Amino acid sequence: MKRMAWLVMAAGVIGVVFSGAAPARGGDAKSANGSAAAGNGGSGVATLPSTVVDAERVIRAEVIVQAPVAEVWKAWTTSEGVKSFLERPCEIDCRVGGKYEIYFGGDEAPAGLRGSEGCTVLAYAPERMVSFTWNAPPKFASVRNGAERTMVVVEMRPITAMHTKVTLVHHGWPRKDASLANIDEWNGTFEYFKNAWPSVMKALGERFKPKEGEACDYSAGWVYMIVDLSRPDLIQTLTEEEKKILGAHAAYIRDQSLAGVVTAAGPCTDGKGPGIVVFHAKDEASARAIMEGDPAVKNGLFKTELHPMRLAFVSGRDAN
Repeated sequence: MKRMAWLVMAAGVIGVVFSGAAPARGGDAKSANGSAAAGNGGSGVATLPSTVVDAERVIRAEVIVQAPVAEVWKAWTTSEGVKSFLERPCEIDCRVGGKYEIYFGGDEAPAGLRGSEGCTVLAYAPERMVSFTWNAPPKFASVRNGAERTMVVVEMRPITAMHTKVTLVHHGWPRKDASLANIDEWNGTFEYFKNAWPSVMKALGERFKPKEGEACDYSAGWVYMIVDLSRPDLIQTLTEEEKKILGAHAAYIRDQSLAGVVTAAGPCTDGKGPGIVVFHAKDEASARAIMEGDPAVKNGLFKTELHPMRLAFVSGRDAN
């Protein structure tokens, strides 16, 4: 069984590389393999030659949304889902070679000038990632009408049962000084999407904001306390693997904080008190899942206790 799908370019060939762990949700990743040549019937895509592509030149946008990963998956892989946050007509067929067309110009725009016409799904892993080809806006005609396409990868990672981190990476761009007759238009297209994709991600976040009356009870909270370590000298004798786990722990707490789940977290600096994580959860099962999802807890480095907590006073929330 394979787990994650990543698009790579090498010598003008686009493929899908998989790492070896089993997927958390049913099924292997589906991918479009084959040479990077036009007219490959959905099993390949024309890209710029590797001699002009800058692998480090990518556009990246991220957002944490208040929704389960299953709902975010639908938002990116169905026509109804894309319409729900972009409010544009579209045709999304989430199968390898299927359409991934969003008509930013609306149905009334002339054929060929509506949006991402001709773009197709390259690969997907259910509730993990979807990737698709992408074209240029009509104002960059030489890039839009050329055979080569760039590629977009959208990854979805649950950070709680009700929060998902979405990362979009747009790649396949030429070097800024590449010897291409239309390099100015390629650079213009890059700058266009550098500004556009953050707006798309903002719209996604707005789509999943709780409606009035749906917000959780923020007076009800939970705390898990780090009451012991796997060994007394853990911090002084960390192995390389344990250092990675603690790094993942810090990233996990940071993501929970950005999502509005964690209110405060950190260790007591006198070496006597416990480390604490104060957070929101709708019930004990959800709270325990958040605590046990902490990589340092899951891997046995931290021994913890979970307790309910009433968040009677919270800075900012209770300013009035």
